[in-house]
Amino acid sequence: MKQSLFLAACTALLAGAPVAAQQIAPANDRLERIQDWKISDPTPLPNPNRPIQAAVQGAPLNLRGGAKATGLQGYYDYQSNGMSPHWLAVDPKDPQKLHAVYMLATDNFDSVAISSSRRVGYTYSSDGGATWSTNPDIGGMRLGFPYIELSADGEPFVITHGDLTSGVSDGTGVRTLLYAAEAGKTAFNRIAKFPRRTISNRDGDGGAGVIWPAFEFNPKDGGTTAVCIASLSPRTGEQAAPLQFSIASIGADVDSWVDFNDSVLCATSGGRYVLASSAGGKIGMVYHLIVDNEGTNQGRIVFSESTDGGNSWSDPVAIFGGGINTQFNLEGDEDTLTAGNEMDIAYVGETAHVVFTGSLNNLYRFESVWHWAAGENGIKQVAAPDFANLRGVYTIPRIKAQPGFSGISYPTISTSEDGHVFIAFMAGGQVVDDSVRENIVSADGFLYYRVWGVGSPDGGANWGDAFVLQDWADIDGGNTDSASIEYPSAGEAMRKVGDNYEHLMTFQARRDPGMYAFISDGSDRGPGSECFQYFQRTMLTEANFLKIPSAVDNHLAVTNRMAINSAFPNPTSGLLTVNYTLVGGGEVSLKLYNSLGDVVMAPVNAENGYNGQHSRTLDLSGVPAGPYRIVLSQNGQSVSTPLNVVR
Repeated sequence: MKQSLFLAACTALLAGAPVAAQQIAPANDRLERIQDWKISDPTPLPNPNRPIQAAVQGAPLNLRGGAKATGLQGYYDYQSNGMSPHWLAVDPKDPQKLHAVYMLATDNFDSVAISSSRRVGYTYSSDGGATWSTNPDIGGMRLGFPYIELSADGEPFVITHGDLTSGVSDGTGVRTLLYAAEAGKTAFNRIAKFPRRTISNRDGDGGAGVIWPAFEFNPKDGGTTAVCIASLSPRTGEQAAPLQFSIASIGADVDSWVDFNDSVLCATSGGRYVLASSAGGKIGMVYHLIVDNEGTNQGRIVFSESTDGGNSWSDPVAIFGGGINTQFNLEGDEDTLTAGNEMDIAYVGETAHVVFTGSLNNLYRFESVWHWAAGENGIKQVAAPDFANLRGVYTIPRIKAQPGFSGISYPTISTSEDGHVFIAFMAGGQVVDDSVRENIVSADGFLYYRVWGVGSPDGGANWGDAFVLQDWADIDGGNTDSASIEYPSAGEAMRKVGDNYEHLMTFQARRDPGMYAFISDGSDRGPGSECFQYFQRTMLTEANFLKIPSAVDNHLAVTNRMAINSAFPNPTSGLLTVNYTLVGGGEVSLKLYNSLGDVVMAPVNAENGYNGQHSRTLDLSGVPAGPYRIVLSQNGQSVSTPLNVVR
């Protein structure tokens, strides 16, 4: 079914018709502050006996922007607990070789089956994402929360937490596992095991052990060792646990986990840290830290760096959180900058760049994406709620607050060698006027999300305007499916191709958003069917890193601010996907011309365009072989690219 109920609701919202209005005065079951649901019992809503739907995956959804299904599919309730999912790895020696991982469930019949059938899948493309070879179960056992890196030889290594405790009753079994495959192959072998307990003999809440692993190869020894970070959820009444740290020799089991930086207290549920390395041998880590500030738990975004392969680390630098902002004065004289727990890290040369979420006074309506570069520009807010463009929310119904999701979530960072920085992030939407707030939601009331992007041309000193990278519905008339677009995970490096920058990203798309876990029995539950992983290649022009002049309305054209990002495949003999960017509004046309200057096809003809990424698919199977030109025009300005049709 194309254009689900969601699109009709969106159309009505934008036309001003009331749809499931949420009044501005928050009721008891509405959340105005981020993550309040963690300390409040959910309030069950009507429809108490709705059965969970069994998985019916079917064919992948038809999305926008040239997005391709990777072949991995199957719903799992949450993919991350804060850190940008490290799903995508690109071979730097051959950027056409792409590797991706994804957590899925092979049985979506009920919440018990989902948990027990959790698996880690892997997929590989040797042709830049056009086709994929897939292994939906790399370990043949229950695994979760994968994190992928490539060796110096382009071999995929995947760290994940699993369970090797058969016959073990004293808590000494294995929890974290490391897998590897030959380059170009999809069959994985387990090459290392990590202990369940820490060196101080703690095994965590319920004996779950050390979980949520992340790792980075040591660039100073050719990748023969790796720095590994994980976390431990404390038992009830125990003090919050430090991050757990180890240095693994590739191919050998790890003897112990040790406390990172001794007494540093970390998020109790883990999964809130990311690693990256520089060409010069640095390893940087950003993590979410909880500290006791005069009896109140307070979050921080913290950075530390090693120059010797993880043997020693710099003093932790508190990047964000707990500071006082006097600009807004919403609550007396002290407005607190609150650190979110979602983050990512990458290097430009030897400078670490960190992206994370944060808020003012922990309010959804001030939730934003922030950037920090080591020793350079300080913290900068790079994207904030924009209710006119359906980005961000004021409130979320308590029972519909999906774990790990906020109004703005999961920023992921990519960088180029010349200092261009690009951040993708997911955001829900809410229509706001003087009387109502209306979330963009599914029939069950769960938020739809789409992925936005925002760029800097100069290492974070200046930032452009955010625009939609992958939309939640088809508003171009291209007959694509509506879906909730979630968990963007971008390649760390952006390759420069001509004058453009190649941004590579994976994400999860669900026709119907929803959840199973962490909610009261008997409440509404979103279906687990039609959930897929996708890969998207976007060619960014310099315009994508710049601001639209403040005097130019979004409905007016901006000279030289449009581009044809890609026409793939070229040459072609059948279907052709054209991806293009508009950084202003106004009448737009996309036409195909032959060598005589005749219009052969006009997939977009004098239609009203809007700021963002667009995609059209052309069927050229009936077009004669020969040279052609694709021309994009808007308000008297044109750009074009050549195309060859072969037979």
